[in-house]
Amino acid sequence: MAAHTLVIVNPASRGGRRTGRWPAVEAALHARLGRVDVAHTAGPRDAGRLARDAVERGVGRLVVAGGDGTASEVVAGVLAAGAPSELELGFLPFGTGRDLARGLGIPLRVDAAIETIAAGHTRVVDAGRVTLRDETGNERQTFFANVGSVGLAAAVVGHVAPWTRALGGQVAFAIAFARSLWSWRSSPLTLRVDGEVLVDGPLDVAAVALGRYFGGGMRLAPQASWDDGCFDVIAVRAMRPAQWLRRIPLVYSGRHLDLDTVEHARGRCVEVEWRGDARSAPRVELDGGPSGAAPARFDVMPGALRVLTPVPPR
Repeated sequence: MAAHTLVIVNPASRGGRRTGRWPAVEAALHARLGRVDVAHTAGPRDAGRLARDAVERGVGRLVVAGGDGTASEVVAGVLAAGAPSELELGFLPFGTGRDLARGLGIPLRVDAAIETIAAGHTRVVDAGRVTLRDETGNERQTFFANVGSVGLAAAVVGHVAPWTRALGGQVAFAIAFARSLWSWRSSPLTLRVDGEVLVDGPLDVAAVALGRYFGGGMRLAPQASWDDGCFDVIAVRAMRPAQWLRRIPLVYSGRHLDLDTVEHARGRCVEVEWRGDARSAPRVELDGGPSGAAPARFDVMPGALRVLTPVPPR
């Protein structure tokens, strides 16, 4: 049992709908976990700062009450601070997509997620490190917990309107996808996995996955595993909007890997090369949040995190 628990709360998750429930959630956490300190985020990237501070203070258990973006910020902060092997991470899935929790088997009901944290079963999982270009064109390094992608998915993230988040992950991302599709233009990219070229040409999506779920429940990487020391890489060649509309249901069911426009590989290092003007470089999203632009390099970090998850069935 961790000696000290800090809960990082994003009061804006899912459009702030969880804010009114927080006192009851906090009371349940105190009842099941004992002493719990709470820190509320004040804006973008604040969760990462709070996580770094927590590691430096020696917090033993860190619980994220927010969406996938907040969880990703916390993971990035923890890894930037050195991620001590004894640190336990727990997740209360408050957000829109909840793909991280879904992939790890964490219950989507808050009361059941609290019970999972209280049970204390941990699983050691991989994380991802990415080097990319920031908004000023400078190179920077950050981390992610679930899926990073280049191309259309990043455009979709930018079109998720605040009012749609209350409708749930699948609906919010479906609306954003429809808004993005008709103005999207594919980018000529070179995609390498462990030094070998997987695709060299127009791509709509280059996705680097640790977990299976993405975009509010799409089974983007149905064969991915969080503890095998590898990424699952999904590349979707350029398609017309009508093709996307016909084929997107296959992504939700995980039956898209056999399509003639999809390439699938596994590896430890993924490079996405962009040779065009930096001002028009395709965007990168990490765990559902905009994070920069190509070119980008993704490196797996085997066994980087200790996560509180349900005990797997025997």
